[in-house]
Amino acid sequence: GLALLRGLRPALEEMGVGVFEGTLVLRIREGTTVDLETPSGRVKAAAVVLATNAYAPRLGYFRGGILPLWSHMRGPDPVPPAVWEERGWKEGDAFSDDRDRIAFGCRTRAGRLVFGGGSNAAYEYRLGAAPPAGGARSRGAWTAMHATLSSYLPGFAGIPLRHRWAGLLDLSFDRAPSIGVRGTARNVYYAIGYSGHGFTLGILAGRILCDLYAGEHEPWRSFPFYQRRLPWIPPEPLRWIGYQAYTRLTGRSPRRP
Repeated sequence: GLALLRGLRPALEEMGVGVFEGTLVLRIREGTTVDLETPSGRVKAAAVVLATNAYAPRLGYFRGGILPLWSHMRGPDPVPPAVWEERGWKEGDAFSDDRDRIAFGCRTRAGRLVFGGGSNAAYEYRLGAAPPAGGARSRGAWTAMHATLSSYLPGFAGIPLRHRWAGLLDLSFDRAPSIGVRGTARNVYYAIGYSGHGFTLGILAGRILCDLYAGEHEPWRSFPFYQRRLPWIPPEPLRWIGYQAYTRLTGRSPRRP
C-alpha cells in the first residue's frame, strides 16, 4: 500500500494536483461551499471526498454504520529461500482464509512473510473505538497469531516475526461497502465500509467517485454499493456488548452464519 501511494504522488503532482499531508481536519461544515476546520485555519472547497475509512465517525459521518475495529499484524522477518522453495511460494504469492476469523498472509518482494488475523485475539473492538490496549493484551494477540500461523504453515513456526503493528478497519455490519454522494448540496462524496478489503476496493472507488463527480451516475446505479444505506449498528455500550458476546461465544467472524 505504501509503495502504491509513493508511486501515485509524483504522478498526481505532474498533473498539477497539490498534495498536503499532516493537516488534521477537526470538523466539516456542509453547504454550497464545504468548510473544513483545521487546528490552524479553515479550508473551503466546492466538493470533498471522505476517504477516511474507520475515522469517518470522528467527523460525524456514518456513526451508526461503521464499527472501527483494530486488526493486528506480524512480520516482516527474512525467510530462508529454501523454506519458500520447499513450499513453492513465489514472490507476491498470498492466501486468505475465513475458517475462524479471517487470516491472511503473503510473501513480499524481499522474501519476507507478513501475516495477520486468524482468531478473535487478532482483532479488537474497544469501547468507543479507543486505541488498542497495548502491553499484555497486545502481546497476547501477537502470541496467538504466531500460534495460528504455525497451524497454517508449520514450517514457519520457528521463524521470528519481530515486527508488529495494528490498524483500524472500517467494518460494516454485513462487510459490504457504500460508495456515493451526500450532503445538503450533494457535494460530499464518500467510499466507506471496506471492512479490511480497501486496498483493492479503494482503487475501484476512486474511479467510481470520479464518474459521480462528473455527473455520470448511470454506469453504477445497478451495483449494490451505489448510494447503499449501511445497516445500522447499535450505539455504545450495546455495540461493544454485542461484539464481545458474539465473537467470544462463537469464536467466529461476525459475517459468518
